[in-house]
Amino acid sequence: REQRYRSTIVGPHRDEVKLSLNHKPASEYASEGQKRTLAISLKMAQADYLTGVHGSPPILLIDDVMGELDAGRRAGLMPMIQRTGQALGQIFMTCTEENWPDELNRSTHRWQIDTGTIARLK
Repeated sequence: REQRYRSTIVGPHRDEVKLSLNHKPASEYASEGQKRTLAISLKMAQADYLTGVHGSPPILLIDDVMGELDAGRRAGLMPMIQRTGQALGQIFMTCTEENWPDELNRSTHRWQIDTGTIARLK
């Protein structure tokens, strides 16, 4: 049946996860920053769980999250990303130059993609 529909029918992507914030549905009452923070928290928890189950860390892909968070949420996220990177292995994170977090400059390898060319930044 899955081949006929060209889609998986059973799996976690089919689950309906309902999150609440202060006992109200987050989908209706949370700000965009709060929703993004909830999503990031779930992904970090999932990575931690998978590391425990499989004994090796997953590779995390984080796409331009800094532009979607206010300064307070960014400040809270950065230590979590740093701890996760140290404990779990590799994190690939995209963001624009103006959104690059200063906290990551010390321990990261930065690359720039410009018109199809990849160059390592110092």
